[in-house]
Amino acid sequence: MLERATVDADAPVLPFYSETANEIQPDMEFKKSLKPVRSVPIWSIRDNRKKRLVSKPIKVNVSSEDDVFYVENETLLLVGIGSTMNDAMKDFSKHLIHFYKYYKVMSDDELTDNARRLKKIYSTIFVRDND
Repeated sequence: MLERATVDADAPVLPFYSETANEIQPDMEFKKSLKPVRSVPIWSIRDNRKKRLVSKPIKVNVSSEDDVFYVENETLLLVGIGSTMNDAMKDFSKHLIHFYKYYKVMSDDELTDNARRLKKIYSTIFVRDND
């Protein structure tokens, strides 16, 4: 059986170098691996059978990796995913409508600062409110 070595607490120790979490950023590594397809504006969103016009175009970045498409908008903090670009766009639209309706009924007192910012954006996202 091996005995444990004892180390004096005041003994000088050589520095131990290792990578830290700041040096490895998985989200950045993931973004680097994506192949950008294009950046496109969205002028309308499908909500079931209804077409909603947006007040100003929503710029989305479309990328793909391993036969999966991603449609994202960093301002809205939204990502749509699908096996085709059309499926990813539908998923993105579904999430956008969900958060539009969600923020519509929330009071500012229930929200954090960032959520209040998103509520303001979502409240003006469509040309007119059909709900």
